[in-house]
Amino acid sequence: MKFKMLAAAPLLLALAACSTAVTEKPGTGVAAAGPVAVQAVQGKATAANVPGDLIERLTLAIKTEAAHQSGGAPATLEFTVVDYKQVSGAARALGGMLGGSDRLHVAVAVKDPSGKTLREFDVDRKSNPGALGAVSDAEGGLINAAAKSIGEQLAK
Repeated sequence: MKFKMLAAAPLLLALAACSTAVTEKPGTGVAAAGPVAVQAVQGKATAANVPGDLIERLTLAIKTEAAHQSGGAPATLEFTVVDYKQVSGAARALGGMLGGSDRLHVAVAVKDPSGKTLREFDVDRKSNPGALGAVSDAEGGLINAAAKSIGEQLAK
């Protein structure tokens, strides 16, 4: 029994090291907006340390997730990268999980064709891949997980 628990510990630790929090802004939401069909995605960053291709990659990932939604009124999705942090590969290789968590915090607004805001919510993705982050695409994982959470929120 002890061996099974010890064998499962790394998996449980890895799962606990990732989290996504989605917070709907008061006064907006599914009841206020109804179903929407995202026609366009526009992004920008206010965080100073965003890599040059992050907005483009996140836009593409959100478009892919939004394409799974059908029906509803046409809408535009606007997002702003509020905070971004990626632990360096060297820090990951040397410190593993002690290097800290990667983070992608995105503020999302869904607007109708006239520009009226229908919904606003934040997606805050944190992940700590440990030493594996030194050899994996940690940034891609953050982007895909955040886009998936946005898609799930649009489906509600």
